[in-house]
Amino acid sequence: MPPEVESDATLFEAQARAAMVARSAGQVSRALGLARSAVDRYGGDLLPDDRYEDWAEVPRRRLRGRYVELLDILAGDAAERGDVDEAVRLLRRATECEPLDEDRYVRMARMLAAQGRTGSALTTLDRARVSLAEAGLAAARPLALLEARLAREMGRSAAAG
Repeated sequence: MPPEVESDATLFEAQARAAMVARSAGQVSRALGLARSAVDRYGGDLLPDDRYEDWAEVPRRRLRGRYVELLDILAGDAAERGDVDEAVRLLRRATECEPLDEDRYVRMARMLAAQGRTGSALTTLDRARVSLAEAGLAAARPLALLEARLAREMGRSAAAG
């Protein structure tokens, strides 16, 4: 592509890179602004109509990985600000790209449970189990332990009510 032509992918990558540089330099608000802008620019997987073009797989994975990394950063910021709904929304977007990352499901479930939204937390963990099962994987110990604890708590609150 000629240097004067800019694609959404190159613009996304430039903003994402700038966000990471700003974050490394301790420029938190600048990094978050750039990350939000890059996330808004991300239009999905690179060349979705050419899924089986081998040459596109590496850049597709790189862009998706950077997108998920930015979502994690923004979700962390939202959680620090106490905006659980925003943090969960961002983490859900990340799990759409990487459905086998149990840690994100566990983080979402813990945030929801901390707000007393045990049913939503259990639904989140169930989504993780389904995604893992579809890939032939079993849930790891942290997910299973959290799920058991939340189910017990939900049982206690149902018995008390």
